[in-house]
Amino acid sequence: VLLTALSRVVSTFPDTYLLLVGEGPERARLVAQQDQLDISGNMRFLGHTDYTKIPALLAAADIYVFPSLSEGMPRSVLEAMAMELPVVSSRVDGIGEVIETGKNGLLVQPGDDAELSRALVTVLGDPNIARDLGTKARDFILDNYEFEAQILKLARLHRETVNRIA
Repeated sequence: VLLTALSRVVSTFPDTYLLLVGEGPERARLVAQQDQLDISGNMRFLGHTDYTKIPALLAAADIYVFPSLSEGMPRSVLEAMAMELPVVSSRVDGIGEVIETGKNGLLVQPGDDAELSRALVTVLGDPNIARDLGTKARDFILDNYEFEAQILKLARLHRETVNRIA
């Protein structure tokens, strides 16, 4: 889905470059698809990447794309949001709990490469949209996942529980 979307994106933004982080059983098929779509010059497979290198990769990125077909709450999306990156993701399971489309990220239908490419072109084509989505993503993380905020939520939950029992 992502590679097909990328092939559409580069027709509008030919300098777009995708770094694909991670390793898995689909790599050979993806390499073949990359060649078939003629996007070899627009992407690189990084394979397994040591976790200590992820912050630098996120800092170098303009967009974080997460086109999963099925997912819980991926930590990588939260990390990208914390790094103030605009996130374009599939609308699956737990992701909808943190991303409100058009507010702090963009959500697309899982498996829809055309919708994914349109969302990417939207973010790439307007730096103000990209900046606004990234800023609001980071604000969301600070408000909801920052350590002190989590401690306050836990304390509130404990108080509510004690009050119900008492």
